[in-house]
Amino acid sequence: MTSEEITPMDAYFRKLFGKRNIQTSENKALENMRKADEERKTSPSAKELEGFIYVPSINLYMAKERTLKGESWNETHKLLQKENKFMPTIYHFTEYLKYLKTDYQDRDEAEIILDDILKTGDYRGEWLDARFEKRKNGLYLLSDHRIENKKLIAKSEHPLESCLMKDKNPGIDLEDYLETANSQGLPSKNTKDGKLYFYYPRDGRVARFDVNSVRADLLCGDYVPDYSGGGLGVFPCAEGAQKKS
Repeated sequence: MTSEEITPMDAYFRKLFGKRNIQTSENKALENMRKADEERKTSPSAKELEGFIYVPSINLYMAKERTLKGESWNETHKLLQKENKFMPTIYHFTEYLKYLKTDYQDRDEAEIILDDILKTGDYRGEWLDARFEKRKNGLYLLSDHRIENKKLIAKSEHPLESCLMKDKNPGIDLEDYLETANSQGLPSKNTKDGKLYFYYPRDGRVARFDVNSVRADLLCGDYVPDYSGGGLGVFPCAEGAQKKS
């Protein structure tokens, strides 16, 4: 059969639907297959999510333990993407803390994770997916970073919302901060005083949360993306279907 010949079945469908419609349907089918294949490659398996907790308010899984310690903010993004995971934003992190504090059913496990994040002692910290950049119309928060063509690209770029724009040390109240934070996860201007040290967003800096022997800190104005420290890691995020109870 030559390239110009068609079968009786082809002739029937072309008469019924038209050649263009057949080709369009074939293209859509191929595209759907490609998308499904990509999803299988990028969505973590059920086994990979065993060490994670589903957080309903953000429709994401958050890791129970800090990993990738000692890596810079930049390098952490690269390593997470190789694992089909990503760094939590400040907002993701606040929602995770709120969920652990009030709604997670395994209270013993919740307290262990909260102590690891919040209790003073040996230095521990976690990178958060927020980089701040000064532009002509003000400061921007860049997040949802992904590696594309070997470059770290922010998929979300928005002007900084109204928030506390001065350093607070000794600090702000953690509970009030979690309840009144803006949609970017940053403290409101009227957050009550407390013990959580806060360093406001500055150009060229990235965010992290940490604790040491005397205090806990939310740092948005101190560290550059290439900085690394021994106890500094990340609580990875992952997408995936919610587990059935």
